[in-house]
Amino acid sequence: MRQTFEEAVQTQLSPRSQIDISVLVLEQDGGVLQTAINAVTLALVDAGIPMNDYICATSAGLVDNNAILGLPLE
Repeated sequence: MRQTFEEAVQTQLSPRSQIDISVLVLEQDGGVLQTAINAVTLALVDAGIPMNDYICATSAGLVDNNAILGLPLE
């Protein structure tokens, strides 16, 4: 996640500032990384942090040669 958001946040606009990102997972039902990335993006946007673009994440897979997004838990 660090590498992803280092490239997205416009750090050059505030060279003497520090942005700390902390994620607390209360319950792990799958898709934790994707959920955390989406939550951090929304938090940065809400805080008014300048970004090059929005980051979003989802899970994907193939089941019987059919593409499926947002894989369900089993």
